[in-house]
Amino acid sequence: MRPLRAVAHAHVHGLLFLCALAFGVFVNVGALPFARQVLRLRINRVLSPLFVGRITIDRIGSLGLHGIDGLDAHVDDGDGKRVIDVHGASAVVSTEALVRSLF
Repeated sequence: MRPLRAVAHAHVHGLLFLCALAFGVFVNVGALPFARQVLRLRINRVLSPLFVGRITIDRIGSLGLHGIDGLDAHVDDGDGKRVIDVHGASAVVSTEALVRSLF
């Protein structure tokens, strides 16, 4: 029984390590300018076909598990005229509620 218990403990510890590593990568990826740039481009691409005008995210200052801060964006109408200009916006997200809503 002891060898089986040792193997089980090793697997559990390995799984915990992988979960902690994945969590650390997720938390820190928001700190990387490249990750924020990729996110900004993807959001712009998703929003593009949804409106007659255009919503464009210009900058994401910081991104974390609990929200976003330092967001700069603008909205152009169907004729290309700027109708809204946003600087330094922030949003708070309940990560727990967000994850629960996915399942």
